[in-house]
Amino acid sequence: MLEQRKGISMESSLLRILWSAMMSLVLLLLLFSPWIRYACKKEFLNPALLSILGLSGVLLLLRILRTATIPRFLPLLIGLLFLLLQLYMVRLYFFRTDWDSGAVTDAAEMLANGIAPSGKLAEYYSNYPNNILITWIYKQVFRLSIVLGQARPFAFAIILGIQCLLSFCSGILTFSLCECVTGDRSLSFLVYILFLLLIGFSPWVSIPYSDSMGLVFPVLILRLYTASPSRRWLNGLCCFGVGFFSLIGYQIKPTILIPLLSALLLFPVRLLRCPDRRRAWRCAALVLAGFFCGLFLFSIIKADFGFESDPERRLGVAHFLAMGHNEEEMGIWSSEDVQFSESFATAAERDAADLQLAKARIREMGPIGLAKHYARKLLTCFQDGTFAWWQEGEFCIKVYENNSPAAGFLRNVYYRGGAYYQAFSNFEQTIWLAVLWLALGSAIAPRRDGTAVIQLSLLGMMLYCLLFEVRARYLYVFAPLYLVLAASGLCVLRNRFFRNTPSEAGQRTIASEGA
Repeated sequence: MLEQRKGISMESSLLRILWSAMMSLVLLLLLFSPWIRYACKKEFLNPALLSILGLSGVLLLLRILRTATIPRFLPLLIGLLFLLLQLYMVRLYFFRTDWDSGAVTDAAEMLANGIAPSGKLAEYYSNYPNNILITWIYKQVFRLSIVLGQARPFAFAIILGIQCLLSFCSGILTFSLCECVTGDRSLSFLVYILFLLLIGFSPWVSIPYSDSMGLVFPVLILRLYTASPSRRWLNGLCCFGVGFFSLIGYQIKPTILIPLLSALLLFPVRLLRCPDRRRAWRCAALVLAGFFCGLFLFSIIKADFGFESDPERRLGVAHFLAMGHNEEEMGIWSSEDVQFSESFATAAERDAADLQLAKARIREMGPIGLAKHYARKLLTCFQDGTFAWWQEGEFCIKVYENNSPAAGFLRNVYYRGGAYYQAFSNFEQTIWLAVLWLALGSAIAPRRDGTAVIQLSLLGMMLYCLLFEVRARYLYVFAPLYLVLAASGLCVLRNRFFRNTPSEAGQRTIASEGA
């Protein structure tokens, strides 16, 4: 959105160092993870072996595609075919869940029938008002189901169809952002294949909740951020979209605000290097306008939600900070911490008590204990290529009857205890480890459009996971950005192993450090 002068800036060099340090730490921990205790631990094959297999597979694909000419329509065509496959698969292995996903869908169905949630379900929205928007969306789907005279499974089919469509859009946007970052369509197509294997086949798309609904937002926001359309009105629309989708995404999953915050942190430095500062300020004003338009839209949606939540019952940032430093639970969700926070009558009292609890826990652990605690949280977050699939509490509460051979096969793949579940988990882990190693390589790759803000966004996400409640599925929403940085790492591999046979597909010049 903002034109930048060429050259490597100080903030880019600092980000290279920070990114290298954090990713090196993560990968070092992953290599030693079999001997470390951490929350939601899952058994995989040796991580070093899986890393070698994953990188070897990527190198083989890189060799096959190094001189390929990729038509622009090919990712779209493959994506549409994969979308049909994904819809078919989800219909066969879908099951009902408890925890937040079950609460949200139950509330949406009640609201669609004109029944206001009461009791614990009403308290849930007072505690977690960030789920109001996603419940309102599901409510419209249940309303449609009622108007058409369809049963409850029809509404779930529509919701899952929407989530599959969002996954498709995320893949196309990932391909587009990779092409912007690398300038190479064949490399971007390779990363798109990795997207389909890692995210497209991920069963998280079948869970009606904010992870699948929020998947598209980070990559969409950053694709709009890196866009440089020639027409002024299109550039303004992209700026507006960054602000608008940041607010809407935040209301679905609060961590989606991190890319916008990262862009704001880089804005003052880039403003100094921007040749047209009036245009820069105009872009900033449009981003702000988009943000407030999103806020206005959400206020309308909240008024139509169906009942009022109690702001004094909200669990604030301090609650999640205290939970994130619960050494006994290793930083994941804790029912005891929820009960402690709920014991206070007002939000101010609750925040003060939670903050004191967080400080006390940090002092009690001390520097060494805190370092060990953060290491375990990083492993909980990163050491699972399935993003902790089947690791939630009361995960599966109802499996729908389907005796077809295809349903039996998919359930053996995706259900814990299935005949192929371990093979599926290790396959996803292999791809994920390869992506992380390649993303580390982005630290020494040539700087392209948006690389700095993508790295800063992911560093911000890592910081969030260190400080607050941690779950591996939180990283699922940001996985497309790791794939984009993996594309930069692929540039390094291509130059190292195929220096004399550069890709001839879709090469184009991109301004260095553009935004």
